[in-house]
Amino acid sequence: MDKAEPDLPVVPASVDEYGRITKAICASFKAKVAVFAASPLFNGNEEEAGLLDTDGTTRLFPSKTDDEKLQRWTYAMNACKEAIDICADANISLYDGSDILYRLSDSLKTTLTLRNAFNQKWNCELIWGNTQTPSSSMTIFQRLCQPIMNGYTDMLGGYRFIGVPLKIAEQFYTVNGLPIANDAAWANINPMDLRIGDAQHAYYIYEGYTTIKLNFDREPRFYASLGFDGGCWLGQQTNYNDIQPEKMRYISCRMGGEQAKSGKETGPVTGYFPKKMFPIQCTWSGNNSPVTYWFPWPMLRHADLYLL
Repeated sequence: MDKAEPDLPVVPASVDEYGRITKAICASFKAKVAVFAASPLFNGNEEEAGLLDTDGTTRLFPSKTDDEKLQRWTYAMNACKEAIDICADANISLYDGSDILYRLSDSLKTTLTLRNAFNQKWNCELIWGNTQTPSSSMTIFQRLCQPIMNGYTDMLGGYRFIGVPLKIAEQFYTVNGLPIANDAAWANINPMDLRIGDAQHAYYIYEGYTTIKLNFDREPRFYASLGFDGGCWLGQQTNYNDIQPEKMRYISCRMGGEQAKSGKETGPVTGYFPKKMFPIQCTWSGNNSPVTYWFPWPMLRHADLYLL
């Protein structure tokens, strides 16, 4: 990759070249590999001291001094910085939702921005999109994620099968930007107790709907990433301008609810849907069939480099 990078284009020559390797893709991939190499998994992993090559003489995970370990971390840090600089030359930047044309409340604009950063095709944050993602696979995937709304029935078109583990729902931060276990405001709260949706959370939780306390007072990423019982769902509507909370769709996936688990292959086990992976362009048509939206699966995003 070091040899190839100088000859790679900074940006694709045309839209027909989207997905082909650029300097930014090459540099970002090197940075990701460098972080793996610096991680405890590979960087002097003593737990794998007995793992030897086929001759039984050389350790595949050699011992390293603290200085040697630091050298790998320094290399990885510099590789990430170099990739970020190359992305700047290619006009790749963090997605801020400036291309969202709908008039939305601040809460909805934030959650839609977080969703679009992942599934809005060729947005400014995407470094490497997989153009080989088959549209048929994307269609099936979105059907597996989709909570059917608008009063339509499942029939054979939507499966709403893929769910999110409860552990993931618990890992998102609170509205104070802290893990639940570290937030003093949650010290005496049982996340499984019930609470009624109020005006303060109306853009996130349908007002008047009773759901668990785990779904209240969470960070915006929680509401952008997860669909849940009583949770408002921005999508599957014809108009989003100036949309008010009472006009939004919401999920009812408790027993007897419209999106509830109704069989071994319908409905997520935990009641949490992967909303982040579900584009707002997806809907359910009047003839009980899904309208899906193809986007290149993100292999590398600009946000990855900052997190690395």
